[in-house]
Amino acid sequence: MPLNVKAAEEHLALLASFVASYENYIQGRISDPATFDEDYDQIDPDDLEEMDLQWQMAMISRIVKRFMNRTGRKFVGKNVGFDKSKVRCYNCQNYGHFARECQRPKAESRPN
Repeated sequence: MPLNVKAAEEHLALLASFVASYENYIQGRISDPATFDEDYDQIDPDDLEEMDLQWQMAMISRIVKRFMNRTGRKFVGKNVGFDKSKVRCYNCQNYGHFARECQRPKAESRPN
Protein backbone atom coordinates (compact mmCIF):
# COMPACT_ATOMS: atom_id res chain seq x y z
CA MET A 1 0.00 0.00 0.00
CA PRO A 2 2.01 2.99 -1.24
CA LEU A 3 1.69 6.30 0.59
CA ASN A 4 1.65 9.62 -1.11
CA VAL A 5 3.86 12.44 0.11
CA LYS A 6 1.06 14.24 1.96
CA ALA A 7 0.07 11.11 3.93
CA ALA A 8 3.72 10.40 4.77
CA GLU A 9 4.16 13.97 6.05
CA GLU A 10 1.04 13.57 8.23
CA HIS A 11 2.38 10.32 9.66
CA LEU A 12 5.75 11.92 10.40
CA ALA A 13 4.06 14.90 12.07
CA LEU A 14 2.03 12.55 14.26
CA LEU A 15 5.14 10.59 15.16
CA ALA A 16 7.04 13.79 15.98
CA SER A 17 4.21 14.92 18.26
CA PHE A 18 4.37 11.57 20.10
CA VAL A 19 8.11 11.95 20.59
CA ALA A 20 7.74 15.54 21.80
CA SER A 21 4.96 14.69 24.24
CA TYR A 22 6.94 11.71 25.57
CA GLU A 23 10.03 13.88 26.08
CA ASN A 24 7.92 16.47 27.93
CA TYR A 25 6.43 13.73 30.08
CA ILE A 26 9.87 12.38 31.00
CA GLN A 27 11.23 15.86 31.65
CA GLY A 28 8.35 16.60 33.99
CA ARG A 29 8.92 13.36 35.88
CA ILE A 30 12.66 13.89 36.24
CA SER A 31 12.67 17.64 36.89
CA ASP A 32 11.08 17.33 40.35
CA PRO A 33 13.17 14.87 42.40
CA ALA A 34 11.24 15.76 45.56
CA THR A 35 8.26 13.95 44.07
CA PHE A 36 10.27 10.75 43.95
CA ASP A 37 11.35 11.07 47.58
CA GLU A 38 7.77 11.67 48.70
CA ASP A 39 6.56 8.70 46.69
CA TYR A 40 9.24 6.39 48.08
CA ASP A 41 8.47 7.47 51.64
CA GLN A 42 4.88 6.29 51.18
CA ILE A 43 5.89 2.78 50.13
CA ASP A 44 6.13 0.23 52.92
CA PRO A 45 9.45 -1.73 52.88
CA ASP A 46 7.52 -4.98 53.43
CA ASP A 47 5.50 -4.28 50.28
CA LEU A 48 8.71 -3.73 48.32
CA GLU A 49 10.12 -6.99 49.63
CA GLU A 50 6.92 -8.83 48.72
CA MET A 51 6.99 -7.36 45.21
CA ASP A 52 10.62 -8.40 44.88
CA LEU A 53 9.82 -11.97 45.96
CA GLN A 54 6.89 -12.14 43.55
CA TRP A 55 9.16 -10.93 40.74
CA GLN A 56 11.79 -13.54 41.60
CA MET A 57 9.18 -16.33 41.70
CA ALA A 58 7.85 -15.22 38.32
CA MET A 59 11.35 -15.31 36.85
CA ILE A 60 12.06 -18.75 38.32
CA SER A 61 8.81 -20.17 36.97
CA ARG A 62 9.59 -18.65 33.57
CA ILE A 63 13.03 -20.28 33.54
CA VAL A 64 11.55 -23.65 34.59
CA LYS A 65 8.88 -23.48 31.87
CA ARG A 66 11.50 -22.64 29.26
CA PHE A 67 13.65 -25.58 30.44
CA MET A 68 10.67 -27.95 30.32
CA ASN A 69 9.75 -26.79 26.82
CA ARG A 70 13.30 -27.21 25.53
CA THR A 71 14.11 -30.55 27.14
CA GLY A 72 10.71 -32.19 27.44
CA ARG A 73 11.47 -33.11 31.07
CA LYS A 74 8.90 -32.59 33.79
CA PHE A 75 9.42 -32.11 37.51
CA VAL A 76 6.01 -33.36 38.60
CA GLY A 77 5.59 -36.55 40.62
CA LYS A 78 9.08 -38.00 40.58
CA ASN A 79 12.61 -37.29 41.66
CA VAL A 80 14.76 -35.42 39.25
CA GLY A 81 17.91 -37.46 38.91
CA PHE A 82 19.60 -40.18 36.96
CA ASP A 83 17.92 -43.13 35.34
CA LYS A 84 20.42 -45.72 36.54
CA SER A 85 19.36 -48.23 33.91
CA LYS A 86 21.15 -46.00 31.38
CA VAL A 87 24.30 -45.43 33.50
CA ARG A 88 27.37 -47.60 32.86
CA CYS A 89 29.81 -48.53 35.60
CA TYR A 90 33.42 -47.55 34.89
CA ASN A 91 34.65 -50.50 36.95
CA CYS A 92 32.80 -53.50 35.49
CA GLN A 93 31.28 -51.85 32.39
CA ASN A 94 27.79 -53.12 33.28
CA TYR A 95 24.72 -50.90 33.24
CA GLY A 96 22.59 -49.99 36.23
CA HIS A 97 25.02 -48.62 38.82
CA PHE A 98 27.93 -46.25 39.38
CA ALA A 99 31.50 -47.40 40.00
CA ARG A 100 31.33 -46.37 43.66
CA GLU A 101 28.36 -48.74 44.09
CA CYS A 102 29.99 -51.62 42.21
CA GLN A 103 30.03 -54.99 44.07
CA ARG A 104 32.96 -56.39 42.08
CA PRO A 105 36.55 -55.85 43.19
CA LYS A 106 38.10 -52.67 41.92
CA ALA A 107 39.54 -53.16 38.43
CA GLU A 108 43.12 -52.18 37.81
CA SER A 109 43.49 -48.93 35.94
CA ARG A 110 44.09 -49.22 32.25
CA PRO A 111 47.29 -47.79 30.76
CA ASN A 112 46.81 -44.68 28.63
